[in-house]
Amino acid sequence: MEIRTLEALGEVAGQKVFVRVDHNVPLDAGAVEDDTRIRASLPTLNELLEAGSSLVLASHLGLPVLPDCEAGRGPVAGIVTNAAIPLFMIGLFANLRPLMDLGILFFLGYVAFSLITLPVEFDASRRAVAVLQGEGLVMPSEADGVRAVLNAAALTYIAAAAMAISQLVRLVMLRNMRDND
Repeated sequence: MEIRTLEALGEVAGQKVFVRVDHNVPLDAGAVEDDTRIRASLPTLNELLEAGSSLVLASHLGLPVLPDCEAGRGPVAGIVTNAAIPLFMIGLFANLRPLMDLGILFFLGYVAFSLITLPVEFDASRRAVAVLQGEGLVMPSEADGVRAVLNAAALTYIAAAAMAISQLVRLVMLRNMRDND
């Protein structure tokens, strides 16, 4: 398969561009140890956004064929999220729409990650109650209270997702206000 360069793409304004990024970064205890590959992808993504395209990013993390692999998007999602607001703010103050768009794109990834993990969090609460009861750590009379506390903990993820969505809407509104100035 031939890898196409940015120059070979030609005019990309108004086009969706699928970009396979190398975010397969080294992890240490679930934290990103070296973000060089993530930072290396930013010039390409920024150039495509400046040219007026919208992006679809794809990556992988780890070697999923190994049973003990720490594959997961959590650490990378954290770095991308941490970069989203600074990129957006630099773009806002420097009046660089492509940087604002890149910040919004990165934050959109965080919102998607938050929404995708919601069912996992609710299932974790359900499984925790079952384990606690199964191990005899919770008396039958305490089960309803434990279930209520763990469900409340899972609801914090809904609150976080709602806040992320509202922040995304705010970023888009700020960008659009800047466009109208």
